[in-house]
Amino acid sequence: MAEDPSEIREAIDETRAELADTVEALGQKADVKGRAQDKATESKDQLLAQTEQLRSTATDIGHKVAEATPQPVRDAASGTVAHARRKPAPYAAGAALLVVIVLARRGRRRRRGAGG
Repeated sequence: MAEDPSEIREAIDETRAELADTVEALGQKADVKGRAQDKATESKDQLLAQTEQLRSTATDIGHKVAEATPQPVRDAASGTVAHARRKPAPYAAGAALLVVIVLARRGRRRRRGAGG
């Protein structure tokens, strides 16, 4: 079963190529930092794409709501916003009071649900 020297060389070359591929694959698996950076970059890119899509959707919804809102309501809202920008303290206090009321109600509901 003696092989021809050219067949032996060819087998050696194939084995070297396979070994090089295996070493490269093992090197990539061992490069945890590199894989983590690649995954982080991939996740960041996905997040940026989702953010852009959400921003576009929110803009579209805002335009649809603005188109569907009657003019007198838009005028009243614009006046309220302008007033809130000039004197934000009363609006901030009202918002804080609303948050306190909502949190108090949620707390009561949870206590009732846990106790009975």
